Amino acid sequence: MNKILVLSLLFSSPLLLCSCAKQGFPPGGPVDKTPPEVVSTSPVCNSTGVSPQTQIEVTFSERMDRESVEEAVYISPVLERPPELSWKGRTLFIKPLQRFSSDRTYVVTIGTGAQDQQGNSLTKPYSFAFSTGSRIDLGGISGKVTTPTGPQPRAFVWAYRLEPAKEPDPAKDAPHYVTETDTEGSYLLSFLSPGVYRVFAFLDKDGDRKYAPEQEPLAVPPTDATLSDSADSVQMTDLFLPPLRDYVGNAPSDSVYTSCFTTVNKDTLGFIAGEVDAEVLDSEAKVYLRFHKIDGAAEYRFKVPREGKYLTGGMLPGTYFVWAFWDRNGNGKQDYGRPWPYQPAEPATSFAGTVGVRSRWTTEKVDLKF
Repeated sequence: MNKILVLSLLFSSPLLLCSCAKQGFPPGGPVDKTPPEVVSTSPVCNSTGVSPQTQIEVTFSERMDRESVEEAVYISPVLERPPELSWKGRTLFIKPLQRFSSDRTYVVTIGTGAQDQQGNSLTKPYSFAFSTGSRIDLGGISGKVTTPTGPQPRAFVWAYRLEPAKEPDPAKDAPHYVTETDTEGSYLLSFLSPGVYRVFAFLDKDGDRKYAPEQEPLAVPPTDATLSDSADSVQMTDLFLPPLRDYVGNAPSDSVYTSCFTTVNKDTLGFIAGEVDAEVLDSEAKVYLRFHKIDGAAEYRFKVPREGKYLTGGMLPGTYFVWAFWDRNGNGKQDYGRPWPYQPAEPATSFAGTVGVRSRWTTEKVDLKF
């Protein structure tokens, strides 16, 4: 399992996870296009020894659309009873209807669905932590959620701290930790205690903050994440949102288009070259590249040579999203796994951004790494 996880020290200081903010335009100024930000919290980020009966306060840089903010508030570990929310000006008051547990780190997250009164959203989720004990947990899990058309913003990311002889089912079990992806599809679950975690991502199409099988696509991880006793961070391979699957995890057959462009002049085609760093894979591993034209007009798949360097065949000009997957079972298709009973997805990794293909031209250095 550790072979496809890249471990790094993310937190040189707990304060790195607490954000600063700037004020927006004053009343009567230019049209407000500045995203709102959180300017202060109570308890202050990284506070310890907080009362189990504390009330939480979050102050924004400007007046907010209250309904959108209230729908974007998450407390982790998730409380059995939703808190009571109220406002005074720019400040949101979060009153828990149950006592916080003793000696535990809690994380409050404001998701990117939170908007100001002009409709500007937070550019990324804002999280801060406090502890009812004497220390703050510092573990973190980060990664990216992607689809065949590119990174997926505003996807829910759920994490479960695994318990012996119990597998979480996101269709039935509430998560322990919650966050969202930012505008680039990236996520960070922070302030986690040591342990083994299983992370899922999904699109909450009906807005009920729950996963609905057969209605909402769910990304299954290729492996679980293990956090040590130190302040370690685990960087996971991409969580890939598949075509819509049924409850037991069956997705529509893998769609790969194979076409002979008999009416296209070959001189109009272009090429992509790069390298796939698959050091974590064994010598027999089969890795495939997939290229999805963002207008949906074409999709290509190429097997990566064993040495990792590749040059594609001719491709229609245009803009492509590029990713690679490790074909673990050798069936030539990308398998997305299932949440319960747990079957891991095949590892996938994507190229940052999109890639342009030009006629009679080779776009180079399109490199990917698992």
